Amino acid sequence: MKRGLLPFVLFLLSGCGTTAFHPYVGQQHNWPTSPGAFAKPGTAIPVYHGWPPRPYIVLGFVDAAQGRSRFAPGVIELAVEKAMELGADAIVVRSRFTDYGGNYHGSSYSKAGYRSKATVLAIKWRSGAKASRSRFRKDLFRNR
Repeated sequence: MKRGLLPFVLFLLSGCGTTAFHPYVGQQHNWPTSPGAFAKPGTAIPVYHGWPPRPYIVLGFVDAAQGRSRFAPGVIELAVEKAMELGADAIVVRSRFTDYGGNYHGSSYSKAGYRSKATVLAIKWRSGAKASRSRFRKDLFRNR
């Protein structure tokens, strides 16, 4: 009985998360850079909260959302996972929203938890970008 309970408890604690990717289509630009930016430590690829210090190309943007959870959501981690699947070298957080709340039913307040959304740019460093970009485009549209 204890073995069956652990996956159920982990499911309840995890919260639900979704991501959607929207590719950038068109000519690449000299996108903004900055000599310094805030970065989130401990992620698989760099997460910038400002323009990165190196030239890059934009693969597209990722919308990430996580439903109500009793614990602080990992919506940025969801975006990192999706960006890595797409071959991104880093992400740039453009917006992030988190709230805590629930539903009011008569005299009771239920289903309280965190709900979080983020929009990030998935980027690839410009050095060697041509080969990587063409491989990315083939992978992106292969399943359509």
